[in-house]
Amino acid sequence: MDGKLRKMGKLWALVCHPHPAYGGDMENNVVMACCEAFWEKGISTLRFNFRKAHQAIRGEEESGPEDVSSALDLLLKVEGCRSEEIILAGYSFGAWAALKAAEKREDKFLGWIAIAPPLAIWDFSFARSVKGKAMVMAGTLDDLCPPDKLEGFFGTLEGPKKIHYIEGADHFFWGREAQLKTIIVSELPFFVPGKR
Repeated sequence: MDGKLRKMGKLWALVCHPHPAYGGDMENNVVMACCEAFWEKGISTLRFNFRKAHQAIRGEEESGPEDVSSALDLLLKVEGCRSEEIILAGYSFGAWAALKAAEKREDKFLGWIAIAPPLAIWDFSFARSVKGKAMVMAGTLDDLCPPDKLEGFFGTLEGPKKIHYIEGADHFFWGREAQLKTIIVSELPFFVPGKR
């Protein structure tokens, strides 16, 4: 698996990119904004490129969750890393793959962040069973994650949970990366009390 690990502190974030069939990879602008937010607060990160996700656009045969699970297995081999100290962060397809992997595992995670989950085309109903603190984010002009669907999805989640919108942003967040980073930085104390 092709990935980049940056060790900074005992807390970790696994950051998952959008669908590679549409050009997504671990150097994506939103992935990097997420990583920069975590680094600013001394949180270690692992980001990686999905291996086979381009072979299927949707469905249970999708290998994305398997790749996330493999990345988690790798991360849990790092000395001192425990699942309770991992935040799962995914953007678009990466949000679906991360949550699907979490649903299938028995690990308890610190929490998860779903950025622009493509609720207009993917089924996220399973995510209500994923434990941990949850945060969802999207742009107000996102056709793949429209506000009404995000509100509906958010309503199915058990707390604690948070929701954020970035005014004027579409699904790709071009030019809005700094706002996205600022929100994540400001909300990290929600996941880790005392983390300022």
